[in-house]
Amino acid sequence: MTPRNSHKTVCFLLLASGMLAAAPAHGCSTFLYGAASTGLFVARNYDWDSGEALVVANKKHVSKVAIGTENPAKWVSKHGSLTFCQYGREFPCGGMNEAGLMITVLWLDESEYPQPDERPVVTLLQWVQYQLDTASSVSDVIASDEKIRVDSISGSRVHYFVADKTGSCATVEFLQGRMVVHRGANLPVPALTNSTYAASLRYAKSLSLTTGEGQPGQSGSSLDRFSRAVAAARGAKPNEKQTVDYGFKSLLDLGRTDYTKWRIVYELSEGAISFRTNKFPKTKRIRCADFDFAASSPVMVLDMNSPGEGNVASAFQEYDAAQNRKILMQAARESDVLEDLPQAKQLLRWMAKYPDHCGEPLQALGAE
Repeated sequence: MTPRNSHKTVCFLLLASGMLAAAPAHGCSTFLYGAASTGLFVARNYDWDSGEALVVANKKHVSKVAIGTENPAKWVSKHGSLTFCQYGREFPCGGMNEAGLMITVLWLDESEYPQPDERPVVTLLQWVQYQLDTASSVSDVIASDEKIRVDSISGSRVHYFVADKTGSCATVEFLQGRMVVHRGANLPVPALTNSTYAASLRYAKSLSLTTGEGQPGQSGSSLDRFSRAVAAARGAKPNEKQTVDYGFKSLLDLGRTDYTKWRIVYELSEGAISFRTNKFPKTKRIRCADFDFAASSPVMVLDMNSPGEGNVASAFQEYDAAQNRKILMQAARESDVLEDLPQAKQLLRWMAKYPDHCGEPLQALGAE
């Protein structure tokens, strides 16, 4: 890469590395249920045009530099994690680390990210990996706003649902240029769809759902899905033992369309994740305890849509850059994120290279 074209490359890489999609075509839903004493779970529907993804077992004690910005964040991973990566390894849509912290992303039209300041920058999906690498709790995630700035040059707009094994959870949004957090008393119902939490809560209150009365809406709108997620969260009695099956059953009620590509239930108390895909609807399960997260061991991955059932830890294989590139390209093509990007294929090749150079500056990606 020559100095003359490096700035242009940086700009295009920012577009690529922030891509979740060009427009919020479909809705996602998530909610927390149970309690730390009886089983704590987060259930999540992922609704999108593409269902391609790798499940990645990420290493701890790895140095990283955020992709493509003039002031990139730099960090060393403290925790191993399991992530769902649709747009390439290191850019997850969600996941959980060995400390019991989980994060997932959902689209939010109203998102407005902070203006440039002295804080180093991560892009939207890499924010998830940064948190899973460095944070142990919801409090750690919130405190990171003083250390890093999240940005979306691509125009993508998301908010985040965060929970840990103690039962603490929060919604994290970026509205009018600042982080807005709902947790504790400000999070009376632990759910999130594709409207701001404040607007969603007002709607749930208008249906008398927050008092355990009333009936949820039945449409596919964000607010009606939120109302059903509230009902699902409240339907799981905190003094009764909870199950993964309850989460999957509730997720069916939240979304029954072909766009629901994944259904995921995070078992926070057990450090485990169960998931189904619309291409392979049998339940797969993975546990953090089944993986060696030492930096000296190879990175292990699994095609999310591969056959298998039950504990599939033994089906993971060593990371293959060609497989990562293939899934990234297919997901990008199916979700039309390439449509308005000049030199898109070359840019995606750069992005596919990033996992092998995540501890190096941008120039390490080189030119094709």
